[in-house]
Amino acid sequence: MMETALASLAAALASDSGEAVRSLDVLPAAERLQLLETFNDTAADYPRGELIHRLFEAQAASRPEAEALRHGEASLSYGELNRRANQLAHRLIAWGWCRKRGWASAWSAGWTWWWACWAS
Repeated sequence: MMETALASLAAALASDSGEAVRSLDVLPAAERLQLLETFNDTAADYPRGELIHRLFEAQAASRPEAEALRHGEASLSYGELNRRANQLAHRLIAWGWCRKRGWASAWSAGWTWWWACWAS
């Protein structure tokens, strides 16, 4: 797949058509379909009436030691992620945050972004 994409990209660049690189089709239609639709078909049944943070908290309560996140070689359990998110949520509330006001944050790549999401 990658070899085909690189060969197509090299051929398109060599043709010097002036076309923007982002608009080039470098994958055959079947491979594009496989990447965008087949591999991304991750639909799963879940309780549609529940809020996502409630579903997460239920998972953290039922399987606190299960791995929730992995970044490189490090991992974080559902229980620990929930604890950190709650800690940050309480800190935000103490600082005067409320859902109607919103807030901004800047996090480096990794799981700190996730517990900031769950906290808010």
